[in-house]
Amino acid sequence: MTPEKTDRFIGLNEWALEKVTLPGAKTSLTRSIYADTQGDKHPLFRYELPDGTICEEDLYTYQSLDADRKIYFLALRDGVGNWITESLWSDKDIQEACEISLELLKEESMEVEEAIEVAVIEG
Repeated sequence: MTPEKTDRFIGLNEWALEKVTLPGAKTSLTRSIYADTQGDKHPLFRYELPDGTICEEDLYTYQSLDADRKIYFLALRDGVGNWITESLWSDKDIQEACEISLELLKEESMEVEEAIEVAVIEG
């Protein structure tokens, strides 16, 4: 038995998070996207920064972790829809996030297998 087949959202990179969490920044929900093997929605937000700059989260890219799971990365678009370069994930950061996620999936799988063994022994 394996852990539940769910996709993972990494969200915004560090630079983008710093911008959208500045004191005085305003957040509002813009839409939700279906990007999960379970059919769940993930919200996307619009931000008005303290200097009046408007930016919105959008799906930047995704990577397949295995046949059943994807990992999604968000970035920011400016008020006219162009990507904000600093908010884009680097290839290196995407690779690192995928490696960490795969390790977490292995740990989750091992925990599920151990729980099953305990249940069978106690059963």
